Amino acid sequence: MVAVYMLLAVAGLIALVLLLPVGLHVSFAGEFRARLYVLGIPFTLYPKKEKKARTRKTRPAKAAKKKKKAPGEASTPGIGAMLKEDGVGAVLSYLQKMASLIGTAVQRLLAAIVVDRLQLCMVLAGEDAAQTAVLHGAACGVVFPALALLQTHTRVRSREVQVVPDFVQGEQKVTFDVRLHACPLRLLWAGLRLLMGFVGNTLKDDTQTAVREKPAAAK
Repeated sequence: MVAVYMLLAVAGLIALVLLLPVGLHVSFAGEFRARLYVLGIPFTLYPKKEKKARTRKTRPAKAAKKKKKAPGEASTPGIGAMLKEDGVGAVLSYLQKMASLIGTAVQRLLAAIVVDRLQLCMVLAGEDAAQTAVLHGAACGVVFPALALLQTHTRVRSREVQVVPDFVQGEQKVTFDVRLHACPLRLLWAGLRLLMGFVGNTLKDDTQTAVREKPAAAK
């Protein structure tokens, strides 16, 4: 009975951890920094603390062993074999399904994330005023559509974005500060659904291939 209570306690603790939000703080101001917050406890992801180098005894290098392929082993990769056996149409259909699965999974992942603060400052400068204006236009054409797409799928509570040209000093500078949090359970569920969709499509393709191969073998 004690073992059952211990298992229930462990399961409850895991469920609590999965339900509690996990935070991430990423910033760049001359140096990239990343921190992960779990239950309010910060864990530095980057830069990592330098460890003292330990002297190890050098061992003589062993000769690399080459694996010999069996006579019936295929030398082409998965997509290559599919292209050879089923044709271009099957490969394009498979890639389309995978792209749809990945796109749906990315949308679910973004929906599970809440951006608490998004700060971005880009100061652009070229060799002359004309090049600076071109750089500014190109940056605006990338940054603001990307932010609009992000806000379509993710909740952004605070946003401060500046993309400005520097015609006077001619110095470039990029700084950003992003704070976000997410529920691990929702992230895990999105990953599981992606895995189940991938396995389901793979089994379906294998079944269709086996069905096509049976009449050929009967002939």
